[in-house]
Amino acid sequence: MIDFKTTDASSYDSVTAELERFTDRFSTPLAARMISLAELVPAERVLDIGTGTGIVALHAAEKVGPNGKVVGIDLSDGMLAAARAKTHRRSFGICSGLSPASPANVCLKRVRNRSRP
Repeated sequence: MIDFKTTDASSYDSVTAELERFTDRFSTPLAARMISLAELVPAERVLDIGTGTGIVALHAAEKVGPNGKVVGIDLSDGMLAAARAKTHRRSFGICSGLSPASPANVCLKRVRNRSRP
């Protein structure tokens, strides 16, 4: 299963730009609705598993503000690169790790797929 997930995640790297256009166009209303239903407030912390191009993470960051934190994780380097670019364009603080002490409010990290003992 682990090899499948790693292979599956890396298959997104070469088509990230196309997927980003698709998700921006069709998933933005869904992401906004999801964040609305979560009823996030300033200074909250959010974990976005499978963040992809960061569409949900960035909507969440708008709600939690500069005193909140959003951590987005994904297996695809290409998708994370797109998410980081969006984060930079929108002037959110970006951290490079998952440290809760980081002053940045958006952290995007690739997780390594590993087997359980």
